[in-house]
Amino acid sequence: MGTEKLAAEHTLVLPTDTTVNNAILKGDGRLALRLLERLGIADPPEPGFTEVEDLETEQTLERQRQQLAKRKEAERIFWENSMTLPEVPSAAEDTDFGARGAGG
Repeated sequence: MGTEKLAAEHTLVLPTDTTVNNAILKGDGRLALRLLERLGIADPPEPGFTEVEDLETEQTLERQRQQLAKRKEAERIFWENSMTLPEVPSAAEDTDFGARGAGG
């Protein structure tokens, strides 16, 4: 933040702070609240990121989460396919084995 901007904010906030404090001291909290609301100071914060670096960090983390989820899914499929047992012929299909085994 530049020095000029800080000075301008200080110039605007200091009288407001004094006005709000004076209103509160006089017992007029409504006036203080209305003044803060009109200045946007009493507004609820907007959700989401306000700093570019925070947003970039969150986007990077989200990409990494998605890549990790894809790798986990690929690994799950690999192991699922690797653990599949080969098909074993049933006794009805393997009638030649019994004949070969007995004869020779």
